[in-house]
Order: sequence, then structure tokens, then C-alpha cells
Amino acid sequence: MVLGIRPEQIANEHFDLVAVGSGFGSAFFLHAFAKQRKARILVLEWGR
Repeated sequence: MVLGIRPEQIANEHFDLVAVGSGFGSAFFLHAFAKQRKARILVLEWGR
């Protein structure tokens, strides 16, 4: 888990899946997706 990163720190990274929001539905889907394969997942969340 990475917290407090700046956009330019990940601008050149590649991800297999990008999820917007970390609600219950997203968490359930991401858990199932990650179990099926080794994947790089980026979760974007509005934070304070």
C-alpha cells in the first residue's frame, strides 16, 4: 500500500488495472482479480 504519493511519481508506471474508488464493490472485485493473477493494481481514491 502506498499513501501520499504525487502524480509525477507514478506517471511512467504501468498497471494491469486501474480502479476509481475503494468502496465495497471495488474491494470485492479487486480481491477476486488479484487472486486470479499476479497484477499491478492502482486504486485511485479521493482523500483528505
